[in-house]
Amino acid sequence: CSCGVVPISMMRCAFVLASATAASLGPRGEYSREQELLDGVTLFWRLSTERMFLALETTVGGWIGLGIAEVGGMIGSDIVFVHEVDGEWAVVDSHSTSKSVPTTDTIQDWELVSRSEFDGNVTVELSRALEPCDPQDRPIENDGNPTKIVVAHGGASKTIGYHHNSRASTLVNFFDLVPDPFVAIKRDVSVKTMEFHAHNLETAAAGYEIPVPGTSNAQTTYVDFCFPVTNAGHIVAVDALLNPETAQFVHHFVLKGVKGQVGPDCSTVHPLRKYCDSGFYQRYNAAQDVCPSSKGYIVGCEDKVCASSLQSFTATDLKCMSALTSESVNNVWGMFHEVLSQCNETSFPAATELYHPCEETVDKFDDAYAACISQDCSHVCVSKVEATTEADIRECLADIHFQGHAGGAVEWMINNMYSPCGGTGVWENVSAITPGVQARQMDDIWGWAPGTPAMVLPADVGIAFGSAGSYDSIGVQIHYDNPEEKSGVVDSSGIILYFTETPREKSAGMLQLGDKFVRMTGQLVKPASIESELVEHTLHCPSEATEAILENSSITIMDSGLHMHEEGFWMATTVRDRNGDIKAEFKTEYYDGAYQGRVIANVDIAAGDSFTTRCVYKPKAGAIFGLGSNEEMCIDFLMYFPVNERAQSLFGGACGYEKVYTTVGKQLASQGFQFHTVQSVQEASLGRRFDRNSSECVPNSEATGVATESGGNTEISSASFCLLLCPLSLWVVVLAAL
Repeated sequence: CSCGVVPISMMRCAFVLASATAASLGPRGEYSREQELLDGVTLFWRLSTERMFLALETTVGGWIGLGIAEVGGMIGSDIVFVHEVDGEWAVVDSHSTSKSVPTTDTIQDWELVSRSEFDGNVTVELSRALEPCDPQDRPIENDGNPTKIVVAHGGASKTIGYHHNSRASTLVNFFDLVPDPFVAIKRDVSVKTMEFHAHNLETAAAGYEIPVPGTSNAQTTYVDFCFPVTNAGHIVAVDALLNPETAQFVHHFVLKGVKGQVGPDCSTVHPLRKYCDSGFYQRYNAAQDVCPSSKGYIVGCEDKVCASSLQSFTATDLKCMSALTSESVNNVWGMFHEVLSQCNETSFPAATELYHPCEETVDKFDDAYAACISQDCSHVCVSKVEATTEADIRECLADIHFQGHAGGAVEWMINNMYSPCGGTGVWENVSAITPGVQARQMDDIWGWAPGTPAMVLPADVGIAFGSAGSYDSIGVQIHYDNPEEKSGVVDSSGIILYFTETPREKSAGMLQLGDKFVRMTGQLVKPASIESELVEHTLHCPSEATEAILENSSITIMDSGLHMHEEGFWMATTVRDRNGDIKAEFKTEYYDGAYQGRVIANVDIAAGDSFTTRCVYKPKAGAIFGLGSNEEMCIDFLMYFPVNERAQSLFGGACGYEKVYTTVGKQLASQGFQFHTVQSVQEASLGRRFDRNSSECVPNSEATGVATESGGNTEISSASFCLLLCPLSLWVVVLAAL
């Protein structure tokens, strides 16, 4: 294919090899590739051994900016923009550390080759070294990974300012014409799809009414939706499906693989759910309208209206509530009885009407669990466990308690409490006496936050579902954010799964570092003892923990999803081998809670390796940790393969907090090991790219690239600048303030 030298807008000689295509000659030379970045904005480029030559063609005549980003948003991006100054077009080399006008670099490395207008299109041509000497610039490295790009323009405005929705973030592979793996997946005729959307949990009707949280401290609500799968295959890609009208309320998605039988809200299939008829929901909703409530339970005695509403409940209704709340029937009855007694009401079902043949067994198991959970290895724990009989497990516990299947619950208690305490006996072989009994297991397998791209697994990796030993249902947990307490908002967001019926060689899983279970809930982000503006929380997954999790196996980390919220400033996870030598580091220097991408890893992890996760915050006064989006977290979501069942079932897919490790953690803690530390930190010590001194690099020319008018088209005089290697490989992003 060959074409003459024509304006970019007239090039039609191209072939598609991915999202990037081969193009013909531009007005200032040959451009070998092109890619549309934003509606009305196309990027053309060619590379030499040391420089890159870019052309941006737009249908608007105002300012335009392009950014090489760290994560995918404006914050942390190395930005070049072209705008009009005193009637002339100028190029500005800049960087962004906040959602405001970018800061001009000390050294100007971009050269404005030309700006021309032809047939209603504007073409801006730029040039820069692939590896400039300025530490305030990000290099473009040929490391096999695409570059994150952000682009933005001001429409007709010629002076840089807020771009509104005229911006985008995308990936560009500058060096190789390789297929975009997600595009390839969508074009593969052997790949099928399944969509799962938020819906009414009672009626299964389309759409879910977003809850009104009621208090500003609980503005985020977690809602689980579960969907049984009727076919089998391997998940190969996942993407979020946001409803544009309600996207502002969706804080996160968590995709879960579910083993065991569950209901539409992912609760276990409780034998008492059969008592939940439409009449129950009518009575329950009516009671909630007139009675105070806490955590879903109807409580309190406000007046006679509330009391009479509670009296309308039948024994059957209370059995249904037992199933929905995971409380025993006796506890539900006791709660109602106490409330009505305070109201001097006695008309209520007798306790004998509520008796369920497994109640005594449930109470027995509760006693055993309470005695063992402290791990003090007293004889009480061992004797209580042994008091639970085979018949208890088979007939009652397997369907009633501990996430729905007590065969797995007892096995968990044996592994984590009874056996470490020296207990022996029948329960050592619990799986043999509970054939077909499987504990509900919900594994996190993908997470979405603003800025997260679609997950595309390697060609030989998938996530099994629908087959023996794999996931029986797909769960979608949506975190709804409703700080303004708006009512009547119905959401239909969800996820789309791409899968193949042909099994892949390896299965993927997720390992979460830091504080997966948010056990720091309620703790101040910055304790009173910290006087610096920044505070660092450091959480460890020590060598002993990975030895317990992986035993003699190994895994490969594909990517890292570093996760904090609004107060997050800087975050990193460091991987060390058992000798303490650094193997890898996953880092975000300029954290933006509103735009969270993923860090490509490809790191092999062996038993005995360790992880250290550091979360640095710049918190407001009184900020605390918690589940709400207005509270803080410190978690690193690692996608890995092959899936390690021991890590998923025994350790909950987590490593990073003392209580997760049971015996291992207790032993380390007794030796003085600190799983979590808090300390002051100075911004300069973080070594962020744009904070580095650039005075040692002197540009070859002091020219700034100012445009002059020529022959009806706008032409730009060029300036040359100095080049040097920068060490950090990052994504290219087009200027997009998010």
